[in-house]
Amino acid sequence: LPPYRVHAMGIANMRETTIVWSKETGLPVVDYGIVWNDTRNAGIVAEMKKNTPKEKQERLQEKIGLPLYSTYFSCSKLRWLLDNEPAVQKSYGEGDLMFGTVDTWLIYHLTHNHAFISDVTNASRTGFMNLDTLDYDDELLSYWGIDKTKINLPRITSSAEYFGDFKVPEVTKSWMDPSDWDILEKLSNRGPPIPVQGCLGDQSSSLVGQLAFKPGAAKCTYGTGCFLLFNTGSKKLISKHGALSLIHI
Repeated sequence: LPPYRVHAMGIANMRETTIVWSKETGLPVVDYGIVWNDTRNAGIVAEMKKNTPKEKQERLQEKIGLPLYSTYFSCSKLRWLLDNEPAVQKSYGEGDLMFGTVDTWLIYHLTHNHAFISDVTNASRTGFMNLDTLDYDDELLSYWGIDKTKINLPRITSSAEYFGDFKVPEVTKSWMDPSDWDILEKLSNRGPPIPVQGCLGDQSSSLVGQLAFKPGAAKCTYGTGCFLLFNTGSKKLISKHGALSLIHI
C-alpha cells in the first residue's frame, strides 16, 4: 500500500478557555489557562452587573448574543488575569501580551508562519466580538477595561480557509518524547506541505459533523454538560431567556 498521506489539518477545540502568551518569546506568560467552566471570575461578573444600567446591559447583549454576566466567556477571564497576575499586567503594559482561546494558541504554534487567528465560532464566545460586524467591538473591549493598543488580539476569520502549513512547534521539543518528535518531524517534512485549513469550536464542529446545515436542524452534545444547538438560519435572534446566539461560517 502507498504511504498514508495527510492532505490537510483542522482544529476542533474547547471554546472560551483563555490563554495569554508573549509575542516576543511565544511562551505562556503564566503556566496555565483558565478553562470554560472555571468560576474564579464570578466576583468580577457580579460587580460589573451591579454597576451597569439595564439599558446598557441590553445594548451590549444585543451585540454579542451571549448572557452578559456569565462566568463562561473569555472577557471576564482575561480581566481576572490582568487584575491578579503581575506578570500578565507587565506584559500588557509593554504591549507584549497575546490573547487567545485554545484554537488561537494551537494554530499559532502549529503553522510555519505563526498564524495569529481565531475563527468566528470561537471569537463569538469571547464577549469581544460584535455579531453584526464579525469583528472586535470597541465598546465591548472598553467595557471590560481592555486597551486594544496594549494587547495583541487574533484576527477573526471564517472557519475554513488556509491558515498556514503544518510545522512541529518548537515550544514542545523540551518535554516531548524524542520518538514522538521524530514522527512529527517526518510528517512535517515528507512530501508537499500539509496545510492547516479548518478551525471550529467543539460543539460547532459537531453540528457540522452531524450535517445540521438547514434551518430547524438541531443536535445535542452529551459530555461535561448537555448542550443543544439549533440552526436558526441567517437571522440573528437574541434570547431573553438565557439562550446563546453564535455564528457558524
